[in-house]
Amino acid sequence: MSKFVRIALMVALGVATAVCVAAAAVPDPTNSVVPTCICVAPGGEETFMVTVNDQFGNPINNVAVVLDFGSCSVVYACSGQDAGFTAAGKMVTGYTNASGQVTFTTRAGGICQTVPGDGPIRVWAGGVLIASLAKNSSPDISGNGTVGLDDLGSFAADQLPPQNLESDFSCDGIVGLADLGIFADAQLNQRWLGFCP
Repeated sequence: MSKFVRIALMVALGVATAVCVAAAAVPDPTNSVVPTCICVAPGGEETFMVTVNDQFGNPINNVAVVLDFGSCSVVYACSGQDAGFTAAGKMVTGYTNASGQVTFTTRAGGICQTVPGDGPIRVWAGGVLIASLAKNSSPDISGNGTVGLDDLGSFAADQLPPQNLESDFSCDGIVGLADLGIFADAQLNQRWLGFCP
C-alpha cells in the first residue's frame, strides 16, 4: 500500500471518527432524565435536576438546558436568577456539568396545569426537545410575584377534599405537611429577599 493511500485512509478514518463523536453529542430524550413534577418559587427555594445524555447514555457536558414556560399564561420567571442561570421572558437557562446534570433553583412563580400529556412546559437541551411537562407547582399560586395572603387562602382551600394538587409542592401526590413547610419557607424567605425582581 502506498504512502499516499495510507495517509488518505488515516484522514478518512479521522473524519469518520469526528462525525461519530459529533453525532454522540446530540441530546436524546429517551436517555435524558427530567422530573415529571417541578416546583418553582420566587426565592428559588426548591431545586430539581435535569440530566442530559446522548443516544448511547453518555452525559453531555456544557449543553444549554432551557425551561420554557412560554405557553403558561400565569407563570413568570424572575429576572434575577442564581449564578450560572439566566432568564429571558418565560425561559430559564442553565448549563450541564461534566456528569450531564444541571440543578435548577428556578426563581419563578405561578401555576401551569393542563390536561396530562398536554404539557405546556417544555424542556430543551441543545435545541432538542427532551421533555414536555403537564404541570408545575409554586407557593406563588396566584402568579403575582409574591407569596402572600391570597396564596395562603388558595393553599388552605387546596387541602380540602378533593384536594387540588396545584399546592402539591413536594410532588408526593398529596397536599400535606411537606407542602406546608415549603410554603412557609417561601413566605419567610420573601421577607428577607423581597419581591421577585
